[in-house]
Amino acid sequence: MVQIARQSGKTAMFQEIKNVRSERIHYLLKRTNRLNGSETEFNQALADWGTLYSDPDACFDIEHRFSATEVAPYVTGDISPDQAIAVSALIPAPDKTATSEVSTKGDAISQALRYMGLSSGRSLLGLLIDRVFIGSCTNGRIEDLRIAAAIVKDKRIAASVRGMVVPGSGAVRRQAEEEGLAQIFIDAGFE
Repeated sequence: MVQIARQSGKTAMFQEIKNVRSERIHYLLKRTNRLNGSETEFNQALADWGTLYSDPDACFDIEHRFSATEVAPYVTGDISPDQAIAVSALIPAPDKTATSEVSTKGDAISQALRYMGLSSGRSLLGLLIDRVFIGSCTNGRIEDLRIAAAIVKDKRIAASVRGMVVPGSGAVRRQAEEEGLAQIFIDAGFE
């Protein structure tokens, strides 16, 4: 089980299988639609997973540690996460090399820059925000929507900004509506 924990202003990512609580397993099974309501099957899965654990003296080939304070916020252009850049970075130039894959990607970046009215080499800092998009498959889980709703609750987006919220699935949409999150977004000016 991979966990991300926030500790003392730092984000630590680690892999741990030892001492997995049944609530976590139940949550994961439910979230992945693998819990069909059979308590017998759940208890068997829990017993099987209880035999999996990391050795106390386990060594890893490589370990990375990052401080969240050293990671700049990122924004994406267009609809592709591979076009994400740090807000403090300059807009990159499309790569026009000989390979068809890179050339196609370069064409997509050129098209995205034209669509957004941006040019390479320009800083993102200071650009006016006219659209905000929350959701889709990348950030459209109910957990993501809860965090975003907590941020915008009792606030309004500027009249010049179009805000859109797109849950990752129909089930997430229904749950967001049931929890009142959809109304929080509507009250804040989101579509």
